[in-house]
Amino acid sequence: MNYLKDLFIPLDKKYCIYFYYISVISFSFFILILLTTIWCLAFETKKINLIFCMNSVSLMISTFLGYFVNRLMYSMCVKSLQ
Repeated sequence: MNYLKDLFIPLDKKYCIYFYYISVISFSFFILILLTTIWCLAFETKKINLIFCMNSVSLMISTFLGYFVNRLMYSMCVKSLQ
């Protein structure tokens, strides 16, 4: 039964870096999606597809929220384990 208890004990401070890496990846995806959307809207001379615009906006929002949540979790993790 002791092994089950070991599965739920708090992790060390070194595991906080996980949130940092995930926030960097999320921010990179956010920038990539933002640049792709700007590129398509600026240089696409055809009729702009409303579905594409809605998908781009929802992707930007979700990747930005992913970045923000993981940055917040990283900050909380580091500050709580000091």
